[in-house]
Amino acid sequence: RVRTFRTRTAFDNLKSSMVNLPVPKDKLVQSDSTPTPNQEKEFYSHTFDKYVHQTDSKSSTKIKKKIAQKKKNNSKGQIICGIEFFSDRNGEMANKLLIATRAGGCFSLNLLLQSWEIHNNWDQFVFSFDDAKIMDLDPSTGSCIGVHPSGERVLVGTTVGWIVIASLSKNGDTQKFAFSCPSYRPAQSISWIDCVNFLVFYACGAVIWWQLDSAARLSAPKVLHIMTLGTSGIPLCHAFDSARNNMFIGDSRGNIAFFNLNRALASGDSQDTARNPDKILSRVHDKEHVTGITILVKSGVVLSVG
Repeated sequence: RVRTFRTRTAFDNLKSSMVNLPVPKDKLVQSDSTPTPNQEKEFYSHTFDKYVHQTDSKSSTKIKKKIAQKKKNNSKGQIICGIEFFSDRNGEMANKLLIATRAGGCFSLNLLLQSWEIHNNWDQFVFSFDDAKIMDLDPSTGSCIGVHPSGERVLVGTTVGWIVIASLSKNGDTQKFAFSCPSYRPAQSISWIDCVNFLVFYACGAVIWWQLDSAARLSAPKVLHIMTLGTSGIPLCHAFDSARNNMFIGDSRGNIAFFNLNRALASGDSQDTARNPDKILSRVHDKEHVTGITILVKSGVVLSVG
């Protein structure tokens, strides 16, 4: 009873201290082809009147319902494509929350001050490393984010395979760059290993290890390893043993793939050649998701949850 009472009291205290902090609205750019509310109203009225003259009253009622339903379905709300806690000081406890939307918005919430900071849209004026020009990026393809350990930049993954590097710093840096690995899409999640190395998990069953040339300069990342699981699952989590250079990756079908990254690629293979797992532990969690993997440093024992 005492334990239940304390838990309930703690929850009530937490509930009473909750605050509502709505995400700021996206800064949308309305094109000339976008109909205004009056134009949209006239379109639906004209469409309905046109069909009323061509059908009987019973059919016109059905058409009116369909038009109303179509109008309802066309209403666009704010869709979040990524959310992550981070710290603006490397190595310290997370004190901010970053949110990216599928309208290109990028906002960070200061958890201490309970105030929002609006960053530049992640999808606008993006320079492509692949063809060396400003690209036309569709923000509705945003699928995931990964905040740099320093809190000064963010990676935004997309369903079409593009990864965007955007600055979060307050020094006026507005540069944004995009890169991709052909035929690998969509980006499922992003995880930083350290300040220059990060992993991108793809729903096609692959994980790519990318490396930046410098932690302080935005430049084209290079591929270090392409790891394909060879299972029917989607990669969800990982654990990297830096002492032994071993990588463990769990997927959505209960499997854990093991890669020994010390193993040299076959003769003639390039750095971006996909490699298969050295070993697969099949159905470790039956057919359930493997949601987390960790390695005990001293013993080297691998623990997984699912």
